[in-house]
Amino acid sequence: MRRIWVSAVVSLLALTGCSSPGGGDSTASPSSKSQSASPTGVVQSVELDDGGVYCGSDACIAFRDKAAELANCLEGANGYCLDEMSEAYLAAEALAEAPESYWSTKTTDGVSSLLAAAIEATDAVTAEKCYKKPPGDTACMKVVETAGEAYRAANAVMAELPAPTTSAAPSAKPSAAPAPPAAPMTGSGDSVLPVSIPGISALIVAYDGGSNFVVKTDTNDLLVNTIGSYKGTVAVGLDGKPVGNLIINSSGPWSVQVVPLASIEMRALPTSGTGDSVFLLGQAPGAVPFSCISCQHNVVLRFISTKSSQLLVNAIGSYSGTLFIQGYGLVVIRADEAWTMG
Repeated sequence: MRRIWVSAVVSLLALTGCSSPGGGDSTASPSSKSQSASPTGVVQSVELDDGGVYCGSDACIAFRDKAAELANCLEGANGYCLDEMSEAYLAAEALAEAPESYWSTKTTDGVSSLLAAAIEATDAVTAEKCYKKPPGDTACMKVVETAGEAYRAANAVMAELPAPTTSAAPSAKPSAAPAPPAAPMTGSGDSVLPVSIPGISALIVAYDGGSNFVVKTDTNDLLVNTIGSYKGTVAVGLDGKPVGNLIINSSGPWSVQVVPLASIEMRALPTSGTGDSVFLLGQAPGAVPFSCISCQHNVVLRFISTKSSQLLVNAIGSYSGTLFIQGYGLVVIRADEAWTMG
């Protein structure tokens, strides 16, 4: 599952120019239960009479799940557990974006500092380049152990929060699972497709024809503009604007499938592909080779994390170089031939 990205989309949209609405605290009598306002797309947490807060948001539940998976992996001595650490890192960053939405005032500072320590410890694992080293490396064992302790410490505090009961929190909402990709939409010729795309998503697009093929949004975002057959995955919503219609200009059959952010494919390095591609990168070490030797047209690579949005490549024709990509995020590639990364 990719619950972490359902929550992280709030911060991703903020980076690309769209602010998400937030709310203030709701008021209630001393003996009543109240739901605290939270950002759009996040299940609200529930305030209890004793002042504690139930961990009921996607971001909070995801962190507890991922931190527990990391702890289990490390206890089983399964190498450095880098995949599990990547997932826990993403969950920690998503939760750290707005801790006040999930915790009472008396616990916010403590939880925030523990999350920051876990994130910093994971960065140290990346800096040590443990992904390149065999199991048992002394330096890697040390930084991985430190990171594991940081996640365990943060999770231990969250585990002490009271769980809701039917009588204590009757208005608690269940955690929302990520929406699955919608079924592909198909057709032929010019078309306008009503859609509901509130934020960053991917479109899997295919076209079988010999003439010009265009896909754009009602916000004037040109996603595909090519001549002849096309098959690729493009990103939509990077400008932070919700999309209500996809506009297609075509002389032949086509198909379009909307993939929400939470369902986009997760990859690790090295990886490769052909043509336009969008995927979540589980871990980036810093120096990352990228090439599209046979490309003849525009080559673009954009990396979007919860911290920044970077245009790393924007070239014409054959390209080969080494990029600085550190951390975890969304990779958007525009290319007309085979490419390799990592």
